[in-house]
Amino acid sequence: IRRLLQVPQQAPSGTGISVAVIDTGFYPHPYYQGFSITRVAAPGSPAPEKDTSGHGTAITMNVLTIAPAVDLFGIPQTDPPEVSLEVAFYERHAKVITCSWGWNYEQAHSGVELMIRDIVQDGGIVLFASGNGHYAWPGSMPEVISVGGVYANEQDQLQASNYASGYMSSRYPTRRVPDFCGLCGQIPKAMYIPMPTQPKSEMDRSL
Repeated sequence: IRRLLQVPQQAPSGTGISVAVIDTGFYPHPYYQGFSITRVAAPGSPAPEKDTSGHGTAITMNVLTIAPAVDLFGIPQTDPPEVSLEVAFYERHAKVITCSWGWNYEQAHSGVELMIRDIVQDGGIVLFASGNGHYAWPGSMPEVISVGGVYANEQDQLQASNYASGYMSSRYPTRRVPDFCGLCGQIPKAMYIPMPTQPKSEMDRSL
């Protein structure tokens, strides 16, 4: 994956960097043995090691394939989501916070928006998904690093994924989404790279 994304061999592996993944849960899959992962319960969140959706367990692989030496915090998403963001940055002091979720049609939620701006102003780095074919928010906020997807074909040539989103924001003038891309499959389900998840979770059964 690092080679396909043209990450230089001498690029840092994440040593000394703390990263928080905020998502549906973080099942202790055998794939993750040997990585530095701390599962953190946020106020009102489910148990962090449970992942009935399966999404959080799977998406964590994206971080650790690029930066395997990071100290990773797995924090379940809370309701409202700004609580988990606050725990990630102000309690766990994660330098980087990555979120593969959001809302459609660039609808804004003031609590989340204010928390993201506070974190960035205080020196944090916040990543959000640009969307799976829709105009995702907060992935379009100018303060965040918006992450889309590219597809590597059988010849290892990169091309735009027809599943991931790319667009000009209708909420923030001149904002082009995304800023960077990871690997992503094609429509209809972006099935591409096998990823670890909780057995019998929603993603395990449906995909």
